[in-house]
Amino acid sequence: MVPTSPTIYTLDEIAAEPYTRNATLGTYASFVNFFRWCAVSIPSDVYANGVPIGITLIGPRWADDALAAFASRVAV
Repeated sequence: MVPTSPTIYTLDEIAAEPYTRNATLGTYASFVNFFRWCAVSIPSDVYANGVPIGITLIGPRWADDALAAFASRVAV
């Protein structure tokens, strides 16, 4: 389990620097692809200002169905 994103951007911020912003958004989860693992992001909470907080659950390759089933049970 890792945070889904280190920050949140507005659509305008992403449009201004799409490559850089999207690379930042994948900081904690993009390594999963290199190992051919599976991952699913789920909501976990909301900051006081209303910005959502997410976590990414990571599992071994071919465990997609089991990971999705687990995520559906623990998602807020």
